[in-house]
Amino acid sequence: MKKLWVLLAVLLLAVTACSGGEQATDGDDAAAEDDASPASAEDEDVAAFYADNGVRVIGGHDAGGGFDFYMRAVARGMERVCDVSTTVQNLPGAGGLIGDNELFSSEPDGLTVGLINYPGHVFAQLTDVPEVEYDFAEWEFLGRVASDTPMVIVKEGGEFDSLDDLVNAGRPIRYGIEGAGSDAYYGAALAAETFGYDHELITGYGGSNEIITAITRGEVDATFLSVGSSIQSIRNGEIRPLVVFGEEAPEELSDTPTAVDSVESPEDQETVRAFGNIYQLERTFVAPPGTPEARVAWLRDCMMQVFEDEEFVAEVEAADRVVVPLSGEEVAAASAEVEAQADQLRELLSSVDQ
Repeated sequence: MKKLWVLLAVLLLAVTACSGGEQATDGDDAAAEDDASPASAEDEDVAAFYADNGVRVIGGHDAGGGFDFYMRAVARGMERVCDVSTTVQNLPGAGGLIGDNELFSSEPDGLTVGLINYPGHVFAQLTDVPEVEYDFAEWEFLGRVASDTPMVIVKEGGEFDSLDDLVNAGRPIRYGIEGAGSDAYYGAALAAETFGYDHELITGYGGSNEIITAITRGEVDATFLSVGSSIQSIRNGEIRPLVVFGEEAPEELSDTPTAVDSVESPEDQETVRAFGNIYQLERTFVAPPGTPEARVAWLRDCMMQVFEDEEFVAEVEAADRVVVPLSGEEVAAASAEVEAQADQLRELLSSVDQ
């Protein structure tokens, strides 16, 4: 696993450089002319093309979840801000791969876009999951709407009050996970490796609510969930986070230690920081490979205007979620660094049994 941490530290250089965005606010940059358009003067024909044609927005997850929320909110924003009609299509199944495959094989005309779970998307390809029919290196990246910090979660008032309790449990920690090969699957395994405790990955759960119920009933000990997927159950006193894999804990969870603060050596701090930051491209919009350059540029402009739109930000905040945007160019640069390390990543991820 030492090689894995070295590799992740390399990936940190790219992702950290791109992930310094703050939550969008309605500052001076949000002020714009009423007739603002994501197309520049030389792209007026592209703007007309989108005004005359509707965009299909695909997501590989069920309606009602976090990914679906962002997908639909962005689609509404595109209609409001960019003068383009949208149709949202949920294509759940195989951990998001059905939707990803459909998006990848769609006509590259700029009229189909979608939201992917970047870490799980990449892990599935690099571990040769048979359902994968895409190549993550070939997407046209349009922008990241948000990232959602992952955490190790346990039962409130249960057996484990700290990381030391996990380390000293004297038995494998049972993690409840949706499916083998998901980003949470690898995250849980690598978290256990980071802090040095035995673990068992129990798969087949239907989603975060089902996993949280399993924790409260004692069926499993822990899980690896994002803040957004677990915050309400934390507020309800059902579960609690033991460690946050991010630069800092969210304000509401400020007492929760970060992974960086939970290891001692500078080298280990860099590696766990890299581990957390590889998740920072999580909620990224893409278009099929080969989409015309001018249309990609228009879509990237449209996305960023939506991410900074006052009404969009208010809708997201009202749902207890955040907007932490990255431009399509920034996402593409970070993903290129992952691509450059693909062979080593594939080899190292194969050490996590499925």
